[in-house]
Amino acid sequence: MFSYPSFIRFDYRGQLVILVTIISFILISLMANFPSLAILGLMLIALFGLWQVISSLISVFSWQTSLRKIYLKALVFFFLLTFICANLDYYHPIRELYFEFIGGIFAIGLGIFYLSITIKEYNRVKNAPRSFWDL
Repeated sequence: MFSYPSFIRFDYRGQLVILVTIISFILISLMANFPSLAILGLMLIALFGLWQVISSLISVFSWQTSLRKIYLKALVFFFLLTFICANLDYYHPIRELYFEFIGGIFAIGLGIFYLSITIKEYNRVKNAPRSFWDL
């Protein structure tokens, strides 16, 4: 099993690679007028979210990190809210508003929140003293 610092480094680098790939696919598709790359970049957002969920589950069950517990609680709330809105009447105004605007903002906010947690923990692990002489 990973130690906590090596897990944080792996998580940070994995998220960074996926995020850079998403941004580059979308930018290349906008500059070269190649829309299938943009669709591929948008599909990679699902991989990015899946990476974050699996990473937070591993870190919560292995090391009991408190900020990632908050992320998981917000994620459960998001899925419950999505389930409730999906089961509303098709023409209900809350359903349209949620799926067109609020759901996307909430999902992007969760992704940014988790990325900020990972960056903060990575900087803390990177700057931690490694020996007596680093103190």
